Amino acid sequence: MIIVFLLILRMMPSTHACLQTIPSTTPSPTGCCGEVIYLPTPRPNLPDGQYVPVYSGTPGCNTGVAITCSSFDTTLDLRAGIFGNQIYYLNGDVDTVTVEFTCQNGEWIYTDQGQSIAIDTVECVLTNLATEP
Repeated sequence: MIIVFLLILRMMPSTHACLQTIPSTTPSPTGCCGEVIYLPTPRPNLPDGQYVPVYSGTPGCNTGVAITCSSFDTTLDLRAGIFGNQIYYLNGDVDTVTVEFTCQNGEWIYTDQGQSIAIDTVECVLTNLATEP
């Protein structure tokens, strides 16, 4: 009986199939942003300040950034200011100012008093206290 069963199995046609393999990729998280684009100021009456971004998150996935703009010489009492997208004056203060952006759906977002704007570029400018930007 066992011999008959083995004979039947041996005589049955076999089917061969290939399974498609899909290469694994790491999905790009939507909560990650690249570095903020810093632009030297195009304003002839406002020189560039010292720009320092400090990113939070993991390597390759920035989720937040604190941008500090400061004067190179604090004895001059210059006002440091940060512009976004070349048109929005985000904040300013004597000698040093810091603004924070969060990454939402791959875009840098600045929020102040409940109002949010997407930020593409940043400028760090200096001015004397008599002339507000």
